[in-house]
Amino acid sequence: MVFISNNQIVERRSPWRLSIIPETFWWVLNQATIFLHTLFSVPATDSYTAKKRRSERDFPSNGWGGGGGGGGNNPGGGGGGPRISSMSQLKANNAACSTSA
Repeated sequence: MVFISNNQIVERRSPWRLSIIPETFWWVLNQATIFLHTLFSVPATDSYTAKKRRSERDFPSNGWGGGGGGGGNNPGGGGGGPRISSMSQLKANNAACSTSA
């Protein structure tokens, strides 16, 4: 970085200057202040919660996330299997899959 020292343009300051200690201290303090300010910012929190409420209203969730289809060998993705709502249907589906394979 270019700066002026003793009315002369200097290309680079020495890394071993004594002022590096307070400069580093103030840099760390400013970074921590900016981080905490953005972390506890009321307008940012309000906009985030409003956005979250809107997305929950549009896409209700049970807390487990949306998720996509499963893997499988079909090129169109997965998730196209039968709806199973009881153990008897699960056993019947497993029996049908094991005989067809």
